[in-house]
Amino acid sequence: MKRLLSLLLCGALFAPSVMLAAVRGNKSEYMGGTVSSINAKTQGKLYIGGNRLSFAMKHGKLWAVPFADVTGLAYGHKVGRRVGVAVGLALLTGPIGLVALFSKKKKHYVTIEFNSNPAIAKTERADFRANPRYLPKGDIAVFQVNKHDYKTVVELLQAKTGIHATMPPKAKWNNS
Repeated sequence: MKRLLSLLLCGALFAPSVMLAAVRGNKSEYMGGTVSSINAKTQGKLYIGGNRLSFAMKHGKLWAVPFADVTGLAYGHKVGRRVGVAVGLALLTGPIGLVALFSKKKKHYVTIEFNSNPAIAKTERADFRANPRYLPKGDIAVFQVNKHDYKTVVELLQAKTGIHATMPPKAKWNNS
């Protein structure tokens, strides 16, 4: 009985660190936007290479936008508590399961604004560079990126497009 109790206690303490995330590995998820060829909540992989950003969906479809058409970039994140996990662990292990309330989950989002008309995209890019608060006109795509890749994705997009991504004030990371 003591062995079982100690195993449950260890499981309750370490469970929050290994909980499943919505996007795992090198996958991404299209959360929404104005791209009619992709359904919301479609999972796939983002590829940044050559002269375009591509999103390969699970069912084999491919969506791509040239970097020259990108008019704006934004990074954001959402932090939340694992309330459901805490309740489930509390039901299984008693009050010790409420320790899971101290764990947090963070979701990372990259927003890509683009215009498929190259002439308009060029002027939009210039306006956005001159005034970071400028809101480009055109299409938008929001992707959730996993916690291991979001920095690389944002930095590569900034390098390839020449546009600095807008970020919330607390979204700072070391460039080491």
